[in-house]
Amino acid sequence: MLNESKIREYLKKENLDAFFMAKRENIRFTSGWTGDDSYLLLTKDGQYFFTDPRYTEQAELEIPDYEIINWRFPGKTVGDSVAKVVADHNIKSIAFEDDYLTYDMYADFKNKVHAELVQAGGIIDRMRVIKSPQEIEYARIACEISCRAYHRILEDIHVGATEKELAMRLALYMTQEGADNQPYGNILISGTKTSLLHGISDSKAIEYGDLVLMDFGCQY
Repeated sequence: MLNESKIREYLKKENLDAFFMAKRENIRFTSGWTGDDSYLLLTKDGQYFFTDPRYTEQAELEIPDYEIINWRFPGKTVGDSVAKVVADHNIKSIAFEDDYLTYDMYADFKNKVHAELVQAGGIIDRMRVIKSPQEIEYARIACEISCRAYHRILEDIHVGATEKELAMRLALYMTQEGADNQPYGNILISGTKTSLLHGISDSKAIEYGDLVLMDFGCQY
């Protein structure tokens, strides 16, 4: 599932030395990393992962082929750590996610990283559109998990149950059925609130005759 080779093909085609990533989904697509506070610099023959001390041990276990760099020191930024790698390896050009990088980080890079910064927003996102056989299998499993959770939650919907209680149970059922343990923004609302496309579950109790709207899914 790891896609370093696809990024390197892009670097070779565009005659670039490195690709810097900050978008979590793209980092996971490229490296397999599942945690937070992550930045990745992929070169033609090296791969560097920047994080803070909370995640260095996890990174060593999940992505052992990467050089793990702790960037968080008093008064230091990610740009400082990237600048050192750039200088040590004579990197002259870096593609970056201009559609995602904050202005503050971009300005820091412009000041500290002595390499050409090349806009490459959307490049990895477009790669992610074409799913590998393994990704398709993961999506199928996620759908099956969601279906099993749906049949379980149907038994809990009754007059007096609150939206929050049911939403919590739905997330629990997906986790119990095998989903990652952080189901994302699921919706379970009832009654007149069902006209809201992105309504938020609250303490409202289900009443007789209510419509119940569920919009949910899981990660696997």
